[in-house]
Amino acid sequence: MDEITPAPPDGATKTTAPVLFSITRNADLRATSSSVSCISQSQLSELTATKDLTALRSLGGLTGLAVSLRTDLTTGLEDEGGNTVKSDPGFTARRKDYGENRLPPRKRKTFWHFAWMAFNDKMMILLAVLATVDLALGIYQSISAAPEEPDVQWVEAVSIIVAVVVIVLATAINDFQMDCKFRLLNQRKEERDVIVIRSGRAQQICIHEIVVGDLVHLETGDVIPVDGILIHGFSVQCDESSTTGESDLIEKTPALNTNTDNGSGYDPFLLSGSKVSNGVGTFLVTSVGENSSYGKILMSLQTEVEETPLQQKLGVLAKYIVHIGLLVGAVFFLIIFIRYLVHLKGIKGGPRAKGKNFLNVFILAITVVVIAVPEGLPLAVTMSLAYATARMLKDNNLVRLLKSCEVMGNATTICSDKTGTLTQNRMTVVAGRVGTFTPFVDENSGPGTENKTDAVPLRSKMDSLSAHTQELIKASVFLNSTALEKGHGQEAQLVGTSTEIALIEFAQSNFHAVSMTAERERTQIVQLFPFNANRKCMAVVARIFSGHYRLFLKGAPEMVLQSCSRIVTDSHSVLSSQYLHDEMRTVIRDDLRGFSSQSLRSIALAYRDFDQWPPGTPIGNEPDDFLDEVLQDMVLIGLFALRDPLRPEVTQSVRDCQAAGVSVRMVTGDTFLTAKAIALECGIYQPGGIAMDSSIFRKLSSSQLDMVLPRLQILSRSSPEDKLRLVSHLRRLGETVAVTGDGTNDALALKEADVGFAMGIQGTEVAKEASSIILMDDNFASIVKAMLWGRTVNDAAEKFLQFQFTINITAGTLTIVSALSGGTNSSVFTVVQLLWINLIMDTFSALALATDRPTRRLLKHTPEPRGSPIVKVTMWKMIMGQSIYQLAVIFVLYYAGEQLFHCSTKAERHQVQTMTFNIYVWMQFFNMLNSRRVDNGWNFLDGITHNYSFFFVQAVIVAGQVLIIFEGGEAFGTVALTGAQWGWSMLFGLLTFPVGVLVRLIPDRMVVMVWTGIASTGRMLFDPVVLRWRRLIHVCFPAMFHARKGRENSSSSLDTAQTTIVTVPKGDQYISLRSGLGSESDRSERDGLFDLVRAIEGARSRSVEEVPGLEVHPDTCKDDIVIGQHEEV
Repeated sequence: MDEITPAPPDGATKTTAPVLFSITRNADLRATSSSVSCISQSQLSELTATKDLTALRSLGGLTGLAVSLRTDLTTGLEDEGGNTVKSDPGFTARRKDYGENRLPPRKRKTFWHFAWMAFNDKMMILLAVLATVDLALGIYQSISAAPEEPDVQWVEAVSIIVAVVVIVLATAINDFQMDCKFRLLNQRKEERDVIVIRSGRAQQICIHEIVVGDLVHLETGDVIPVDGILIHGFSVQCDESSTTGESDLIEKTPALNTNTDNGSGYDPFLLSGSKVSNGVGTFLVTSVGENSSYGKILMSLQTEVEETPLQQKLGVLAKYIVHIGLLVGAVFFLIIFIRYLVHLKGIKGGPRAKGKNFLNVFILAITVVVIAVPEGLPLAVTMSLAYATARMLKDNNLVRLLKSCEVMGNATTICSDKTGTLTQNRMTVVAGRVGTFTPFVDENSGPGTENKTDAVPLRSKMDSLSAHTQELIKASVFLNSTALEKGHGQEAQLVGTSTEIALIEFAQSNFHAVSMTAERERTQIVQLFPFNANRKCMAVVARIFSGHYRLFLKGAPEMVLQSCSRIVTDSHSVLSSQYLHDEMRTVIRDDLRGFSSQSLRSIALAYRDFDQWPPGTPIGNEPDDFLDEVLQDMVLIGLFALRDPLRPEVTQSVRDCQAAGVSVRMVTGDTFLTAKAIALECGIYQPGGIAMDSSIFRKLSSSQLDMVLPRLQILSRSSPEDKLRLVSHLRRLGETVAVTGDGTNDALALKEADVGFAMGIQGTEVAKEASSIILMDDNFASIVKAMLWGRTVNDAAEKFLQFQFTINITAGTLTIVSALSGGTNSSVFTVVQLLWINLIMDTFSALALATDRPTRRLLKHTPEPRGSPIVKVTMWKMIMGQSIYQLAVIFVLYYAGEQLFHCSTKAERHQVQTMTFNIYVWMQFFNMLNSRRVDNGWNFLDGITHNYSFFFVQAVIVAGQVLIIFEGGEAFGTVALTGAQWGWSMLFGLLTFPVGVLVRLIPDRMVVMVWTGIASTGRMLFDPVVLRWRRLIHVCFPAMFHARKGRENSSSSLDTAQTTIVTVPKGDQYISLRSGLGSESDRSERDGLFDLVRAIEGARSRSVEEVPGLEVHPDTCKDDIVIGQHEEV
């Protein structure tokens, strides 16, 4: 969710605890010896694995360990000559002694492994074995043949073997290329950046470059990349459930503090793979890669990628087709085998000829099964996913879970953050108020901030402030921040959240501040309270002068105002304040409403002085109790309004989603007015929509959510728990939900959603780990691209099915009917010709149809419902239409071709047979173009210019077919054709286009009516027979009937039990969503306490009963009831 001070970012612009948080300064602890390995890796691994403080003290404590590792607890490793580990030869020795921070790669599958997997099919092996036996018989016949007989008995067998080899190699090449793409994708998923201290400077490096002895920063939301020991930090708590199984948060104490007593109960040890749930700090790296605790676990848990839902559906479909194909093949073989036995005595040529004939019968039956079984189904969707995920990475979508790619194509609603996703994440201070002074505006910031008549220009207002007030603002901004300054001098670059960077740049440009790092080094930080998503604030305590401490607070204005009783006033002699009376509070709230209406984000700063720290007043044991005590009687410093411009492409992207049948909802941590203004600007807030504040949302019962969620478009001031409840309820209503998140607490919502998008720039590592896809640019437009790619994957599978099922039906029917109707068991196509057709059907079509890029045509389709059939009515219509046309043409040519073309010689008859095969292949060639559309649209060439694979496949088919016709000879059973015969081939092939047009003109509802009529007739005829069989089984096998009924009952009860509690996986555990959704008693208390219908009516009429934080779009039609007024459950 959007937060007033967002969770510190990770990844490419990761921000961690600044150097100022180091409260211990150590002398140079590096030894002068050239050896690095003063302590063995096994000792270091055992130290963190056992969490043995005694062993740490025996090494001289943390100071002694630093000496052994030749590092410094303040400035880190020396990095002379550059900014990366590669520039310092000393790190090479460290890697040699302690290893690299990467796991050994899984053994790569070779090309020959994929070749064996492609060949390791029962039908393919059987076909190859039979072809080999046939080859042996053919060679024997050729050797023993009479001189006048042609020496070609072995040709067909060789042709079959060559065809099998070509199919295997083509499949293996495709699989090998896909494996390479998935490997590159997995490597990219493992990469992220961290901040380390080397030579006293903060540096951003890839986690694979971390070495033992490095100082690494950590903060809330990080996933610890290596084992280490905490040097210093504040309120550090870790979730170690992924490594130890311990579900409670473990509090971490800096190792330097454990030397003050016996250290009982202290734990400074940090385990890789654990998550930082709270706090900031810096730790010393002790183990990396496979030597770390989590690395050892991962080495034993490396698994293959699981199948996606589409792959599972196609797998089930393929099994059904295989069973049907095997049944048809077995019946076909049985019939022609019986006929073979009947004519056995009439076969001339002795045992060799009889054996040859039997092999021909067997091979033909096997080929029928091969042509009927769609081996290319899994290949097509896997190829499409491999291609899509690789291209999605270029579109700034890093796919972590393969299934999310295709699921996103059917998303029905997107719950999006505001900051950075809809906006540019480039904030600047454009207005505000300091203390009791006149408000200020930046006249150069653009429209929307200059309408306050009493405001003064920003620059002149800042110059007019006293030095004390300027120093107060500067200290509040510099110290109470987790932003970091990389580099120094003019090359210094701020890294952190956009909100913090905007405030720091504001202070630097208006108060003539020196380096932020220099400012921080002059002040001692005593305690830090990291950003809290529920309180929406963060605080830091600094020692300002002897015996006095100052607490700086930064956060959401409504929360900060609630904690303030005084406000800063200007005095050029001393820092002064006055009582914050009600009139001033009203003025400030008016300012905030004005900022929000202009789509500005507001931040409030406050402070409080203490004589001692911790304060002498009694406080509770919990951190929240502590904050409740100290966040009182604060002095308000001022308000600062920040502008984050809307991304220029967002409005069009939102329109695209809405046109595609996808609802877009803004779920933000900003105020109600700010959220509404942004939603209106980008087109999310539409007539008929509802805008709601989370304070209202939390009052709604489950049945009230059923009423309001279909129209809810804005949820403001939302917490991670609100987002989780929203996502869970939308899914319960049957929606396919995509959600964005960046904070640690968003992890549950990201896991619960069908597709979770984590922010690559602003997101924490915990959020990224819980997500399905990482948005590398945090841009909403990239979500739309992901949706398009998901639809492209589903579309590619449908194209392939439409094309392949046409060949399955036609080739199988032609082969069986022609073989059974003739007296010699010969088919319209030879075995080798069928294998060439099979290569076109499976491998070539998968490559051609599964590599299309997204087109805007896909935005015109609505998402497909859950459980919708893979092969739709429109596809069946085209499959049957093309099949009828092709069967009619080939049967006429096969049975009447000699008469139609007046064939008088054997050569002419052979030409007609070759032409029949040629026409059939050209029909598939042009039907492949026709299959590029699976709807009733006519433009099947849409986007074809970007699919180079399609052109390559078409060129290979043309070249292969021409070569087969002219040079196939005995191998393929073909002869050269005349120009007229080529013309007939092209004509019948091109006729698939008008056939496709005519089929698309047939209304789908007519096809459904015809099919329904056929199905009803079938049920009338066969239901009585089925019923009699069931009764017979019930009587004969009662035990089996009762066992089946018991299984059904147990399955039903299991389904009921599963709906009682929703769980989402987290490592090896399951996190209950009850905590996020509230207990049963909490939900029952919500029921009936809020009159939703009355509130909606008040919001529409804008009457005195209007509820603050609830609005119906003002342009909503009066006849629109907005919500269904049904009784609550």
